[in-house]
Amino acid sequence: MSKKSDASKGSSIVTVRAIQKDKLTEIASQYWATYTCNHRPFDSSIIDKIYNEELLAHFFDQRRIVMLEFSQYLEQYLWPNFDPSQSSVQYVMSIVVMFNEKFRERIPAWRCVISCPQHFAAFFHRVLRLIEVDIVRAQITKIISLSIWTNLLSAQREDLFEANPKLRKYWNKMEAKFAQKNEAEREELQFERSFLWNLLNKFTSTLASLEDDDKDVQIESVHYLERCLELFIDLEALLTTRRFFNALLHASNVITHCTLSPLISSEVGALFCQLLSMLKFYSRFEIDDVTGEPLTDGQMTERHYAHVIKLQKAAFKYFKESMPEFYLLNVSAVDTRKALMKLFDAMNEDDLYKFAEYLHLVDGRDSKTESTCRNKKYLIEMITLQCERRINQLQQLNDQPLYPTEKVIWDENLVPYDQYNGDG
Repeated sequence: MSKKSDASKGSSIVTVRAIQKDKLTEIASQYWATYTCNHRPFDSSIIDKIYNEELLAHFFDQRRIVMLEFSQYLEQYLWPNFDPSQSSVQYVMSIVVMFNEKFRERIPAWRCVISCPQHFAAFFHRVLRLIEVDIVRAQITKIISLSIWTNLLSAQREDLFEANPKLRKYWNKMEAKFAQKNEAEREELQFERSFLWNLLNKFTSTLASLEDDDKDVQIESVHYLERCLELFIDLEALLTTRRFFNALLHASNVITHCTLSPLISSEVGALFCQLLSMLKFYSRFEIDDVTGEPLTDGQMTERHYAHVIKLQKAAFKYFKESMPEFYLLNVSAVDTRKALMKLFDAMNEDDLYKFAEYLHLVDGRDSKTESTCRNKKYLIEMITLQCERRINQLQQLNDQPLYPTEKVIWDENLVPYDQYNGDG
């Protein structure tokens, strides 16, 4: 009997008796519960207190969140009283937590927002969540449009415009309209333009902070990086967001930073490594980013061969001494990762930087970002990622097992069981 009672005590199932005796039920009955009357006036400090003492202090225990969802915390208290100018971080995060709980339970999450949408734009500027809802899509379009290419190097942007001449016309019109805006409007537009770029930079800086061997790995930072990778994968997987984000992702060299990070070979970085593989898969997917048309294996091979031949001509013209064999061999002999790493490893840093500059991967030597790109190992990985032969995506998919294998079933990152307690 004692074992059974102990098991039930640790269960994640919320019973009626537990709800009635819970502290959150008492608070809900005083402030927002639909089954009580004469509620107390709205008090934002209650939201901060619930977040700090009931959610954060309990590490966002699922039972505490379920209790709040059962009381209609989001619909009756959080969203109706949301004020963008006065709401605290705890307030905003409480809304995010409750939204996530609704999605976890697979119940309609956006009804309260659709019925009262006036503050959603301001709320969205504080949190970014990509969801297939009209009012959300209207806001996310602003931070995932052509304007984000302002963060690219001018040479990178010109390459994209040469491949897609129509985009240059849109760009010129957009820049003309931007110049006509007043200072406040331009500041708002600049925030939207640089949001994802700043997020990519923050991701890189957070990743770099984990490379210090003298410090213990902060598991919160690892979780943050994993969530960011999930977001990047989602942005790459949708054509409407991939169209302009893919160029930004490659320009940020996030994949290069992740590949060189010691996190992917550590025990806590298992999920991080898997997410990185997925991001590589989607970032190189055989599709035209602008038109959305699928590219055949023959088209991808033709593009790759044209790119490598162009590099061989450049090597013959500009890097004849440092790359004496590169321009003499056939394409299949120089486009593998092993061959490229061997070739670039024999070059000095100055020539590597010049070659990266020719590929429009880095800015000129007089730029402020030069110091971040002068590490030889970093340059080699960055250039190799750009020049290596791409694996056939269809072949990769066909190589996957038709049914789950033992490796898949017992991989906690693919089949999470951290909340499983044997109840069902």
